[in-house]
Amino acid sequence: MNIASIINSSKEEDSDLALDFSSFLLRYHRDLDYGDFAEEPMVGQRIKRAETYRAWADIEDLANGFESLQTNIEQHQTTAANAF
Repeated sequence: MNIASIINSSKEEDSDLALDFSSFLLRYHRDLDYGDFAEEPMVGQRIKRAETYRAWADIEDLANGFESLQTNIEQHQTTAANAF
């Protein structure tokens, strides 16, 4: 694959898309490894960093969604208790 040149691109949009695509491939195709994208260790490190960032962003989104859900449940419980 020649995706390393796109990952190292000066255009941030292109680089982000290539990192997303690389992360996707690594997640769903277990026979791939970081070395399949480039021989340069810096590219593998950038992919790992992007995966870590996206994982923590997903965790933060889940935590925010859970907090919102919990607040809504508490509000509904209060409304139901007031109705009685």
